Amino acid sequence: MDSKEILAQKWDKTLANVLVKSGLGLTIGIGLSFILFRRQVWPVALSTGFGTGMAYQEALVAFDIRKQ
Repeated sequence: MDSKEILAQKWDKTLANVLVKSGLGLTIGIGLSFILFRRQVWPVALSTGFGTGMAYQEALVAFDIRKQ
């Protein structure tokens, strides 16, 4: 497998991770907002940010950014 295919697979995994984890965070945030926080916006933003941050951290590991 050449380097372009490896890089493409890493990007595919990273983008899928961002969509899944941000979507999961959004879903959890909406649920918390309706159940516990009387329909406020901040739980949605906070949990979506947590999901995106987790995906970003996994992208750093996948692309070995910290080793440079």
